[in-house]
Order: sequence, then structure tokens, then C-alpha cells
Amino acid sequence: ADVDALFGRFRAELEARALLGSGVLLFASDHGEAFFEHGRVFHANRVFEEELRIPLVLHGPRIPPGREERAVSLIDFAPTLAALAGVDPPAHWRGRSLLAPGADRPLYAFQSHRVQEKSTLAVIDGRRKLIGYETLEAVRAGKLHGAFDLGADPGELVDLQAGASWPAELMAKHRAELEALLTPLVTQEVLNPSGDELQEMR
Repeated sequence: ADVDALFGRFRAELEARALLGSGVLLFASDHGEAFFEHGRVFHANRVFEEELRIPLVLHGPRIPPGREERAVSLIDFAPTLAALAGVDPPAHWRGRSLLAPGADRPLYAFQSHRVQEKSTLAVIDGRRKLIGYETLEAVRAGKLHGAFDLGADPGELVDLQAGASWPAELMAKHRAELEALLTPLVTQEVLNPSGDELQEMR
């Protein structure tokens, strides 16, 4: 309710300044919130739908009003804004513009918890969803936390990993992509700044 009220004030201010007629407004969240759907509250828990599904509002010139039901990702925001600005996105961007309808594609989500062996990831491929663990070892071993049919079970109440063959097959299908996404692009460095450097940062 607080966010709704604040967003209303923010949008009213944009209208008062006549910015919505020529500018683009993209509003979203970085995560949802859990209210004990799977025994936990708030966020930074497992990658269940209550924490993955978020509001998204896109408003501006050349954007027809309406409601979209297709699944999108946060990585689609930059290509969308680039398209609205008339700029070609770099080839290495994984997302795609929300303004260009495309074929269904798998989506990936990551819990990114500091305790990696407990952190989870999700693969959403159509109606089917896998929850695995956010380490290369777990992905290579095909280790799963859960498997769900979101069409029949949107609340993710019935874990299907033990009773069907498709969870292991789907994990194998996405293994290479998950390995690429979990492989760091840079080498981690640990710095021990000196007293002068700490003072400069302060």
C-alpha cells in the first residue's frame, strides 16, 4: 500500500511537469515478497514464484495501452530502453526488447545468497519450472530442490521431481546455459587497503 501511494505521487509529479508525454516510464521491482507461502516470509528465500513475479509498468509514446501476459525478465529492460531511444543493443546482451514480440524462451532466476551451497536458481521453460542449486557442481550433477508444473500448480505445492522423468531431462537440456551463467567473467581479487587509502575512501 505504501509503494502504491508513493508511486501515485511520483506519477502525478511527472504528469504535473509534463514529462510523461515525451519521456518513458519503466517501473518494476527487483524481487517479490513471501508471506509464508512456502514457510518463509519477506525475500532472499528460495526462488519460488512469490519472490520472482513482480510488477512491471511501461508507459510512454508509441507504447499502446494494454496488459501483457508473456513472461519477461529484468534483463529485457536495457534492450527495451535502447530500442525506445533508437539505439542498437550490444550483441552480448542476453535480453530482448519488450516492444518486439518474440517466441517463448526459457527464463533463469538466481537467489544469489552468500551461502552458495544453499542458494537456489530457477529454470522456467514454458509451464515447467525447476529449482536447483546455485553452484556449478550441483548443476553438473543435476541436483534439484524441486520441479513444478506452473500451469496446473501455480502455487508450487506439488513437487514432481520424484515422479516424472522430465525434471532430469529439462535440467540436462539447460545445463550448458546454466554453467555459462554461473561461471564468473572476472577473477576475484581481495584488497587490503592501507590506512591512507582507507582515509581517502572515507
